[in-house]
Amino acid sequence: MADGVEIYLRRGPEARRVQELPSAGEPLWTTDTKTLYIGDGETPGGVAVAKTVVEEFLAWTDDGLTRVAELSSTPDPTSVRVLLNGVGQREGDDNDYVMAGTTLTMQYAIYPDDALVVEYRAIS
Repeated sequence: MADGVEIYLRRGPEARRVQELPSAGEPLWTTDTKTLYIGDGETPGGVAVAKTVVEEFLAWTDDGLTRVAELSSTPDPTSVRVLLNGVGQREGDDNDYVMAGTTLTMQYAIYPDDALVVEYRAIS
């Protein structure tokens, strides 16, 4: 900065971040994944600072067999909330849906008039 003060954060690659235990409130920046983390004094590598994403899926094939939705970002798995036609869905093989990375697979068919809403904190 020409007219100000530069502030440097602890920074480095993801592989090094996960080996650190940052103090509460201490920021960390991963130079390879371009992600900001904040230390809580307890979580190795800190906690990702993430944006909340809400995606609505309204377009489905007419065969009533479509079950997969591809999210635009990788969700924090502890933050995913899924609504089908306004009704909360449960995650798990024996429940309503399963998540694998950015892919959400419903355990039953989604029909053309169904509205699927997914809310989550994005980590990438």
